[in-house]
Amino acid sequence: MDLYAATVATRPRSRELEAARAVLPAPQGRSFPVRTVAENGYTADIISAILVLFASSWMDVARVAPMLRQATPELTLRAVWQFVRQQITYVLDRPAGTQYIKTPRAIIWTGVADCKGLAILQNALLLNLGFQPYFKFAGYVPGGQFTHVYSQVLLGGRRYTLDGCLPAFDQEKTPAVSRLEIAPRA
Repeated sequence: MDLYAATVATRPRSRELEAARAVLPAPQGRSFPVRTVAENGYTADIISAILVLFASSWMDVARVAPMLRQATPELTLRAVWQFVRQQITYVLDRPAGTQYIKTPRAIIWTGVADCKGLAILQNALLLNLGFQPYFKFAGYVPGGQFTHVYSQVLLGGRRYTLDGCLPAFDQEKTPAVSRLEIAPRA
């Protein structure tokens, strides 16, 4: 819990993040962080931990998601990406090699996440808004493991990419040499 308390105390306050925190109880006990994948954890272990955590925690942000609804579905997708991009600071897990898989509530309260956390939060918000998102895992080295994850949504026959690590909405880091798409179970 020391990491949680220190992170919250040092985060700059923003109106949007404070509004989300106002309708979301602070995480306690197992809700921060829920899963830790040990150093040198295999990608399959990390993916499994993400999916298990997501299935049990996506409803955490049910009261936050409506704050992001816009006039059209595309504008809503953009608002979700923008909220995550602007309100959550990208920070790699430390120490190197350790993977923390946080609940959406813990991500909002700490205001920090790596790509796993950004995708978890985005997909939880999207699912609560009625979209059918999926996690897209990507690898950039031939024969290597997946090293990045982000969100995608199929809307009106078009794919929209929500990658909180990238500076533009609907942008995808390329060229990925391997990809895996998984629809989360609600």
